[in-house]
Amino acid sequence: MIRRYRDSDYNQLRDLYFHSEWYGNNFDSARDSQEKLASVSARDPDSVLVYMQGEEMVGSISIVENGRAALIFRFVVKNNSTSVAEELYEKAIHILRKRGHTQAITFCPISSKELNERYEDLGMTLGGRYYTYWSEI
Repeated sequence: MIRRYRDSDYNQLRDLYFHSEWYGNNFDSARDSQEKLASVSARDPDSVLVYMQGEEMVGSISIVENGRAALIFRFVVKNNSTSVAEELYEKAIHILRKRGHTQAITFCPISSKELNERYEDLGMTLGGRYYTYWSEI
């Protein structure tokens, strides 16, 4: 079952984020703190979605959008389950379409064959290969 993130979900979501092999990124307290997720979810309740199997969280997808661009972010799926990934992706795309978007982007490590295949199987188009830069502010 896909539903909106709740503050009580934090520990399970954080535990998923520690598995970089399931989404190609690393837990980062600047972006993934409980306070940050609570704030983002309060502003936009559909910005962080979770996939529950009973009481266990097995996936999550975040949407970052500002009316101009739509980014699929922190798309983590336990054991890279294809069916969970497809359902989360379709839900996020449905939300973005309702908001007027015709395109969504995401990022994936070049070195992750499995994650690259996930996005291709979902019908996404490979864009340019870029490095990611960031700075403390």
